[in-house]
Amino acid sequence: MVNAASKFVSLFNFGVLTSKRIANVSNSAFSNSILNLLKSQGYILSYARSPNDSAINVYYNFSCLKFKLILPPRTTRRFISHDKLRTFANAGRVFIIATNSGYMFSDFALINNLGGFSVLELKFILNLFL
Repeated sequence: MVNAASKFVSLFNFGVLTSKRIANVSNSAFSNSILNLLKSQGYILSYARSPNDSAINVYYNFSCLKFKLILPPRTTRRFISHDKLRTFANAGRVFIIATNSGYMFSDFALINNLGGFSVLELKFILNLFL
C-alpha cells in the first residue's frame, strides 16, 4: 500500500522534472498542508481542487529555482533538534519539518527555536547552460 506522502511526492516531482506548468497530485490533508507551505514561500504559484475533488491541480512557478521533493528514508525520519537544524542550515540543506506549530521550513523552525520531525527535503536542481 502506498501512503499519501510518497504518492504526493512522486506525482509532484514528475510534474517538475517534465517541466509541466500544471500537474495533478492526490488530494489529502498532507498534500494540502505541504502545498500551502510551498505557496506561501513562492515555490509554486497556486493550487486548486479539481472539479471532481479527487485531485489537486498544482501550478508550478518556474521563475524560481527548480527543485524536487525527497522523502527521507524511514531510518532517518527522526526528531531534529534546534542545534541539529543549525548544522543543516550551515550545510545548505532545506527541510520541511513537522513541529508542534504545524509544518514549516527548517529555517523558520530555527528562527522560532523549534525542533521537529523531518517530513520532506527540498533538493534544488541546477540547470547549467554553457
